[in-house]
Amino acid sequence: MADKALLSHLFRRAGFGARPHELTYYAERDYAVAVDDLVGARPLAGESSNAASGTSSPWTDGTSTGPSSTLASIQQTWVQRMLTTTTPLVERMTLFLHNQIATSYRGDNNPGANDLLVQNDLFRSHALGSWSALVHALLTDVAVGLYLDVDSNRAGSINENFARELMERFTLGPGNYTEADVRNGARGLSGFRLVSAVDPTKPSRQLRLDGARHDNGNKTFLGHTGNLGPSDVADIILSQPAATTFLATKLVQAFVQPDVPSGLVAPVADGLRSSGWDLSGALRTIFLSPEFGAAASRRAIVKSPAEFAVGALRALAGTDPAWALGSMSSAGQDLFLPPNVGGWPPNQGWLASDMLLGRYNSAVSLGWLLSEGKLKSPVSGLSIDAWSTALGMTELSDPVRSALENYLSTSRPEGRLPGLVTLLVASPDYALA
Repeated sequence: MADKALLSHLFRRAGFGARPHELTYYAERDYAVAVDDLVGARPLAGESSNAASGTSSPWTDGTSTGPSSTLASIQQTWVQRMLTTTTPLVERMTLFLHNQIATSYRGDNNPGANDLLVQNDLFRSHALGSWSALVHALLTDVAVGLYLDVDSNRAGSINENFARELMERFTLGPGNYTEADVRNGARGLSGFRLVSAVDPTKPSRQLRLDGARHDNGNKTFLGHTGNLGPSDVADIILSQPAATTFLATKLVQAFVQPDVPSGLVAPVADGLRSSGWDLSGALRTIFLSPEFGAAASRRAIVKSPAEFAVGALRALAGTDPAWALGSMSSAGQDLFLPPNVGGWPPNQGWLASDMLLGRYNSAVSLGWLLSEGKLKSPVSGLSIDAWSTALGMTELSDPVRSALENYLSTSRPEGRLPGLVTLLVASPDYALA
């Protein structure tokens, strides 16, 4: 029998919270079974897979331009996936990658919604796969390329933006390269041109290497010298010892706690190195580690607005993304619009007064939707424990429990259900993963 509190903790981190039937299913088995299903992208609790959790490309409609998207439509599409997926770690990792390789919408073409849709599909297809393959795929990703001026980087007119951010933000971190490495890395990455696709099943715009625009001179980059091209630059970056440590640290901070536990980064980094950059193996190591389940790691991370909204709506069987998108926006997170290449500031960054007000207003509206019958109640009655468990909270703090008990004993009967849900979702306990 698995510990329900530990399972609930796992599902808050590796997804958007455990729904009651999922908690019951894995509590009757073993914690490791839940981990294996999550990292193996298997439908949870023996459920069937669904289309929303798949990873097929959207570029299959047989036209020469691919689907025509707007920012609003791709936001809705992604939230719909989050709400209905039976493989939540895939979407949770897609969200992690969206923040780690932050790329923001800049109108129709710089990058546009279609470009970001393709990138989102790229992140999803590599979410539990090879980090190395994803880094190589970024070299020709139109969204990040346009965001960081890849198409203007050519021999005789080197643009360093992508090379710098590739090392600084995406793969190595500060202090692990020099300004000469930025310059020579940019030379190695030069020569991409934005072109229209010929294959109608592919995205309408692609980045293609043009030999006439590429700097073919010798470069010395991170200790390697030669006529280096884009793939060489990626391989050299990934060969650096700092690369595995950097990614392992990012994963531990995102899934365990911001103050990285000593002793956990090294085994995760070693596993990445020995497995050829397998992300699913790294996450398995994290979720099975003593540090992950330790008391210091419980409730140590502030949920992003996406995790907050999607988790609440999933618990109440909601499938309409409109409420979730409004909740996210009011709390400071619009998908595909990170503030800069550094992404959204995590944890304490989500607790500004206006962002908290957005969360509180969302909690009120959620309780109202439930009272109006627009959402499905997973619980009969007004049991604090049953409702907190349904919302992914199996360990209520004493102050929150006391406040809820006082509310139920003093409020009018007709308002107790929406009020209880509102107070639970607005509580500090729900805000923390």
